[in-house]
Amino acid sequence: MNLDSAEVKTLVDAMTITQAPRELVEAIPDFLHGDTHTIPSLYGQVENEGLQLWEGRADRSEGRYFHAFLFMQGWAKCIAEHHLSDSFEVVQDIFRRWETRFTLAKRQRDEMAYHDETTAQRLTVLVSFIRIAEPQQVPYLRELADRTAGLLATEEFHSGLNNHGMFQDVALRHYALTASWLSPERRDFYWKIACERLSRYFVSAFTPEGVHVENTPTYHLMVSKHLHNHVETIRRVSGAESEILNSLLEKTALYATHITTPDGMFAPIGDTNRTSNKSSVGQIFNDEFSYSVTGGKQGLVPNKKNIIFPKSGYAMYRSDWEDENSTYLLFQAAYNANYHKHSDDLSILLYANGRNLITEAGPYSYNYADPFSIYAYSQYAHNNIVVNEISTPRTDKKSKTVKIDDFLVDDDTFHVAASTGRLTNATHKRTVDVVGAARKETILVKDELSSLKNNRYDAHWNIPAGFRVLLHGNGFEVFDGDTKVLDAFMRSNVPIKMEINSGESNPNPRGWNFPKFGSKAPLNSVCVQIESSGTVLLETEFNIHKFRYKDRGIVGSLTTNDFWGVYKSSRNINYLYDSPQGKSNSTPIVFVFSAMGALGDFTYNYRASLKDVNCHIYYLLDDFGDQGSYYHQEKGNRDIHDSVQAFIADRIKHHGKSSAVYFVGSSKGGSAAMIHGLRVPRSNIFVGAPQTKIGSFLEKPHPNIIEYMTGGVGASDISTLDEILYDAELINRSTNNITVLVGKKDHHFRNHVSPWSEYVSNLGLKPRIVALEGTPHSEIGKIYSAELRSELKKAALKPDLSDNDLRLGSYNIWFDALSSRLFITVESIPGTEVSFRLYRENTLWDSTLYSNVDYYTWNNLPKDIFRIRIFRRVLGNSEAAKGTTHRVDTR
Repeated sequence: MNLDSAEVKTLVDAMTITQAPRELVEAIPDFLHGDTHTIPSLYGQVENEGLQLWEGRADRSEGRYFHAFLFMQGWAKCIAEHHLSDSFEVVQDIFRRWETRFTLAKRQRDEMAYHDETTAQRLTVLVSFIRIAEPQQVPYLRELADRTAGLLATEEFHSGLNNHGMFQDVALRHYALTASWLSPERRDFYWKIACERLSRYFVSAFTPEGVHVENTPTYHLMVSKHLHNHVETIRRVSGAESEILNSLLEKTALYATHITTPDGMFAPIGDTNRTSNKSSVGQIFNDEFSYSVTGGKQGLVPNKKNIIFPKSGYAMYRSDWEDENSTYLLFQAAYNANYHKHSDDLSILLYANGRNLITEAGPYSYNYADPFSIYAYSQYAHNNIVVNEISTPRTDKKSKTVKIDDFLVDDDTFHVAASTGRLTNATHKRTVDVVGAARKETILVKDELSSLKNNRYDAHWNIPAGFRVLLHGNGFEVFDGDTKVLDAFMRSNVPIKMEINSGESNPNPRGWNFPKFGSKAPLNSVCVQIESSGTVLLETEFNIHKFRYKDRGIVGSLTTNDFWGVYKSSRNINYLYDSPQGKSNSTPIVFVFSAMGALGDFTYNYRASLKDVNCHIYYLLDDFGDQGSYYHQEKGNRDIHDSVQAFIADRIKHHGKSSAVYFVGSSKGGSAAMIHGLRVPRSNIFVGAPQTKIGSFLEKPHPNIIEYMTGGVGASDISTLDEILYDAELINRSTNNITVLVGKKDHHFRNHVSPWSEYVSNLGLKPRIVALEGTPHSEIGKIYSAELRSELKKAALKPDLSDNDLRLGSYNIWFDALSSRLFITVESIPGTEVSFRLYRENTLWDSTLYSNVDYYTWNNLPKDIFRIRIFRRVLGNSEAAKGTTHRVDTR
């Protein structure tokens, strides 16, 4: 055994005489040359006087940095390269000042002065100076190193089998290989105690699968590097090889390779700070690791794409090893030790198309009392589920309950089920499946929560800073600029609510990312809220290519002002507002409800037709479930309905109660306009072909909506939905300006409009039913669009066509080219009757007798210019109000 061979010296020098941090490289020579009296540090310049380096360092990270003398990192190398031997006295003076104030006997003065790992780092710094100096140049540093090594060698001070204990023993090993002034017996004592402890630690520090137990990839790399150095040191000192340690080192490479994301950095879990690992290429691990961190520029393609470490609690999916745009998923159920443990059980990370899409907050500091550190360790900073708004503790005695239960993982399949028993009042099982072609995957996450108590569950999904997130009723979309990069859709057996937390500090931090220790930036943390007892099932579907939600530009373009607003209530309401060109206290307010679209296709209707109508127009989105909820309910819960009503009340209050209020829409949108308009006193409802027996309508074509709204698809569920518009308690009797357009060939006329009209008439309401001859449901949209535009333009202009004191009332006229029919409707005024005269240019073409029918249709008209003269009189009188419509071109 040779502790002083040239081969050993070269190795120890490389491990102790290190380069300064990049940002301090230029400043250190200035100080050591005597050009400045301030000491450069990562915490700024510090005067080299008294105890300024150490006193007042309340932050643990900062205290560790200065008491470990890490600000001197790179000094020894600088002294050696620049031949600054005069600097040794400056170095010794700084150490003397420290020890005079912080003696071992008085170590309670500052907890970091003799912190276990801090003390070890300080000895390594001492060794770096001793190795480049002549004995007479650093006598005090040798003495201090002797005292420090003696302390580290004691069992009482040793931290045990953890990375702090490892640092202590690495420093002690460096010291033993440096302290040539000691007796051979004493050096051998330190050498053996350090090596025996390190060997025991390395065996205990990794799982049987070669994963470092301290829950953080950067620590896996760091400890693996120390394992590599230890194996190499033993070989150079004694020529011996350790089969156990060599085998362990080979295993560590597999985890390091697969915990690396396609951008060459470690997945951001635990206390990992994301930085490039390229400096480790060729130093520790094998060629597969080199390929992983260099994006295939070096090394060999790894044998596996997908891999699982079931005993360690990690599973990784990777679409391919081609480049940084490949898809990468990490699912973890790992609680292997308390050190650096976060409350991240069953958390998921997702990377695709060159971006982190679902991430974690990262570490903030080791000051466990700091609110942001508490947040960083909590469940809120990870992608898992919080019970009753109380995060699980960072550590506890339930590590055995966090485990992978079932899996099938190979290069073609990724299915992993895991569970945790660390939650209070509930158990949580999560299953993750990846399906679909490479780089076009769908990720299915199924959560099952069980409890005998009623709990609130908050599922968190952390979206990196810089992305825009659009919440829907049961999912969300993520955009990088104008490019959609991810969407998520949720199904559950109970109602859910959704919100976004971003950059919040009070009462507690929520929605933060920590790019590096001590720095913070907001991110978007999507929170899915559920309140229930028994078994809760929540399935989340993530898509990165074939999206569930059709991108309708709802988040708006960066180059336009078409951004949707969000009304925050128990259920958020997405809406688009078009303001009138000229405003007054009486400008009408219009709420437009959307018809049914395809699955996942949520947008507005009739905006093109109403673009120049001088009204306050709000287009409400029914983006609940996968195809809408009639703006009403989920699983029997009417929070959606109540939120829409709250939004309506808020807007009416905002614009002024004197404004006329219109509720409009066709088909499903018409139904919703009726549901909500009938709740508002003196509202105006103008709808086309609505469904009033909603359940019966949905039964065959859309059972998915029935299930979403009620929780089932049985006869009672259908009946529940059929009763919504037949509930007298939801109808305000003062609402009497109701117009329903419907075609007589449309089954909505017979099955929905007629029975509803009869029902509300018995309640005292008098809806105006405009039944259009020969019009099927497929044609109502175009007709209704023209009619709606005309109705709202007149409401905004308040036209008066009367030739005398008797009010003629408003009218609508339009021509449908597809069916060659001309339509007219007039305002329904009780106690009056109307007559129409149709003119072709100036020639009377047709006329009708006076009647209480307030609409008429002409079929098969020739191609020409027509206008209609309208007459209205009070029943029994001969005097009439008269007015002429605008000209209509039928050509």
